[in-house]
Amino acid sequence: MQFETIDDPPSQDGSARPDAATTTPYETERQARAGVAGVHAQCDRSNRRGVMGEANLAYLREACDRTNETLGAFDTRILAWLAGWEPETCAVVAGLVTRAYAAELNAAHSTGPLPEQRAQHQRRPR
Repeated sequence: MQFETIDDPPSQDGSARPDAATTTPYETERQARAGVAGVHAQCDRSNRRGVMGEANLAYLREACDRTNETLGAFDTRILAWLAGWEPETCAVVAGLVTRAYAAELNAAHSTGPLPEQRAQHQRRPR
């Protein structure tokens, strides 16, 4: 499964939806910057402080949401900390999350359920 980068136009209220993380590894900072073009565009349209951190957090949370990950309080705290870094750093972390998820899906699809899933479905002798 491959996630594609989404570059939606701004919504009616002037906010932009962050780009979705991709499963393609970044080879250069320029590629990472292109992956978060929506975050940069959102920041360019605003003169309010904190816009980049909010956009980065939304980007990271979207990556986790797309992988159906449940976030705990500490997970959320670390995502908020990561959101304080530049968008390219957030793109790399979000890409690692989505690529790991895609690899797990591909492995499960090609080999069947994971060992722990197989164990759950096996009947126990009485």
